Amino acid sequence: MVDRYLPVAAGEDNRHDSWQVTGPALIARGRNTLESLTAVAAVRHRADASILLRSLFEHFVSFAWLAADPANRMPNWLASDATQRLKIDADFRTIGEPVFDEKVRREMEARRSAAAAMPALPERAVRVDEEWGTRLRELNAISPHVSARGIYRAVYREGSSFTHPTIYGIEPVVDGSQQTVFVRAGERPPEHPGALVLGPLTYALELFVSAEALGWPMKEEIHSVFKRHP
Repeated sequence: MVDRYLPVAAGEDNRHDSWQVTGPALIARGRNTLESLTAVAAVRHRADASILLRSLFEHFVSFAWLAADPANRMPNWLASDATQRLKIDADFRTIGEPVFDEKVRREMEARRSAAAAMPALPERAVRVDEEWGTRLRELNAISPHVSARGIYRAVYREGSSFTHPTIYGIEPVVDGSQQTVFVRAGERPPEHPGALVLGPLTYALELFVSAEALGWPMKEEIHSVFKRHP
């Protein structure tokens, strides 16, 4: 469905301070992540699928947060990006291999200083609920308790546990009784709906915001997908 709208001709230079470039690009990234998630989930790699779902959710929240007020929030996006780029440059400079020359570094520093960084992801999720909850019935259509902040608890926290080396993160490949423990290549099936279910739902929420903010895809098209695949 999304492929019918891509590629998008923004009609501008490749400047990421432009919402006309950044908005569609975030939707395209989400499309690719969902495709990867589907492939990983198909081979029953629950942990890796959860890591991809975590990324997909972060892109949804960031897109929706920016889409609510792109004119005023794009500087925050740029400041966050510059902060991360400067951290990379600073790390490489410790071995005498700067990523940026001095001119580009000054440009990055100016971007970082021009605005505050984006709020932390949980705060962005709260703002998405506040700013889109009344405009999009789909955001809380599943349950009155489902929200961007609520999905954060379920999706992002578990995805973080699989992203980093943790006891929780290795449990899917550890099995056995008290007497014998097996470490297997394959993973035990999850005890709750997996990323293959939550991934399309998360991306659909991003697309519903896109329908309002970018004018595509049409909401009816998104609903029709779920009618065909209930």
